[in-house]
Amino acid sequence: MKQFLFIKSATDVTTLPVSAFSHAEYASDTSVTLYFRLNVAGGEGSVAVTLAITSGKASEVVSSISSQAANSNASVFKYDAVKNTYFTSNVTGIDSITPTAPVISNQLSQEQIEDFAGGLFTGNTETGITATYQTSDNTVDLVVANQVVSLAAGGLTDVDTSSVAANDILVWNGSGFVVESMATMMGNNTLFTFALSSFSDGISGTQLIGDGTWKAADAINFSAVYVAGPPDTSATIQKSINGGSYSDMNAMDSAAFTSGNNDAVVGYPSAKDQTLQFRLKVVNDGVTAYANGGALSFQNKVFYGASTSTSLNEAGVEGLSSAITNSYLSSRSINSSSGKYVYIAFPATYADIHANGFKFNGITCPFGSKATVTITNTAGYEEDYDVYRSVNNNLGNSTLNLSTSATINNTIFYGLTTATSSLSVSSFVSSPGEATNGDVTRQWPSITTGAGQYMLFAWPARFSDPTFNVGGFDGGFESATTANFTNDNGYTESYKFFRATNPNLGAKVVTTS
Repeated sequence: MKQFLFIKSATDVTTLPVSAFSHAEYASDTSVTLYFRLNVAGGEGSVAVTLAITSGKASEVVSSISSQAANSNASVFKYDAVKNTYFTSNVTGIDSITPTAPVISNQLSQEQIEDFAGGLFTGNTETGITATYQTSDNTVDLVVANQVVSLAAGGLTDVDTSSVAANDILVWNGSGFVVESMATMMGNNTLFTFALSSFSDGISGTQLIGDGTWKAADAINFSAVYVAGPPDTSATIQKSINGGSYSDMNAMDSAAFTSGNNDAVVGYPSAKDQTLQFRLKVVNDGVTAYANGGALSFQNKVFYGASTSTSLNEAGVEGLSSAITNSYLSSRSINSSSGKYVYIAFPATYADIHANGFKFNGITCPFGSKATVTITNTAGYEEDYDVYRSVNNNLGNSTLNLSTSATINNTIFYGLTTATSSLSVSSFVSSPGEATNGDVTRQWPSITTGAGQYMLFAWPARFSDPTFNVGGFDGGFESATTANFTNDNGYTESYKFFRATNPNLGAKVVTTS
C-alpha cells in the first residue's frame, strides 16, 4: 500500500495512505494544504497537512502532488523536514499536521447502552452467583454463594512452601501439588505433561567386532531423562541387531526408572559391519513411548604403514598402524623411507584394489599381487585379510590413495632440450616442469629457449596427440617419438615426446588443444 510519510520533527511523524488523499489546496503564495479523509473509531475524520512552498510555486506544487498521488509507482511519498528532503519539488518544510475528530453517526445514548447491557443480566442461567440489574441507578449487583472446592486428587498435604514468592501458583504435577511461578507456567504450559526426553547407553564410537560376549552383565550403564516423570507403569530396555526387530532385555533398575544396567551378557553381532542399538520403552498412563540410544557400528581393523620386510605374517600385519573402520579406501599417510615398503591390509570380504588403483605421492604406484593372511583381532574375531605391498621401497613420506578401478595418474613434463633424437625424460635440460592432473589440453607456463635449445613436452602415450599453438600460431612441433618412462614409484609406461621444430624462439607461451 502506498503511503505519505511526513516527518515534521524527530518526535512528530505521521503516515497516511495515498488512498486517503482527498485534494490539495492553495493556502498562500508560500504554503499548500493537503487533505486526507480517514475512517476512525466508527466515524469519518480528516487530517490536514500544511507544507511550506517556495514563493510563487504553490499552484505548481498542488498540480504535482495531485499527479503523483494518481500516477506515481513509489511506495512511500516522503516529506522529511528533519533531513530537508521532500518527494515533491519546491516543498521547503512542514508547517503543521492537524487531525480533526471523527464524526460518528447513529451514536447510542448513555441510557440506551446501559439498558442494553442490563438486559444481558436478565433471564440468564446463573450457577453459584446471582446477578441483578438495577434500573433505578443502572448498576449490576453480583452476589456469590459460598463455594466448596474439592482437592481430593491429591490434597494440599506435603506442599513445600519454603520458597514461595509473589505470583507463585499451585500446580498439579501428576502426583501432587507443587509451587511454581506463574511466569514459568505461562512460558511452558506442558511443564508437567509426561514425556520421555532422552535415553543413553553411555557408549560412543565405532566398536571393534569380536566373537562371543561383548559386554558382561551389569557392564552397561543406561540412563533416562523424563519430563514430569517417572512413568507410572514400566520402563523396559530393548535391543536390535542390524536394524532388526527389538527384543526386551530387562527393566530399568532404579525406582524412578532413570538408570539401569544389562541384567545378562550382551553378545557381539554375528558379523562385522553390523549395528547394535538399544532403546527404552516406557508406558505411562496407558500410553507407550520410545527413545533410542545411538546405533553402535561394529567393524574390524584396516592396517597400513611401512616395513622393510618383503612379506608379513599375522604379527607383522598387526604391527602396522591401524584404524577400526570399513573405509578401507580412505587416504592414509605413510612414511616408506629408510628402505621400507608401503603396506595396506584389509578384510578379504571387501572388493580388491585394481592393479592400477594404487597412487602414492599423487602418481600411480605399482603393488605386487595380494597375499592372504588370517588375523584374529584382540576381541577374538578371526577372518582373512588381503595384504598388498608396493613393488619398490624407499618411496618417501607421502599419502597412499586406493581405488577398486584403474586410476592411472603419471607425471607430465615440459621444458627445453638440446637433443634432436632419441628423446627421453633425461633429454630435458635442467629440471623440467611437472604436472600430475592428467590434462594435456591447457595453456603452459612460458618457456624460454636460446641458441640450440628446443621446447620439449612429454606425457603418457595413452593421451591423444594435441594441436600445438605457439605465440598464436598453430603447429611448430615435430611428430611425436616414444620411449618408456619409469616414475619414482617404479611404474613404467610408454611416453610420447614432442619437440619444437625450431630452436632459439625466446620466451613463448604454448597452448595445446
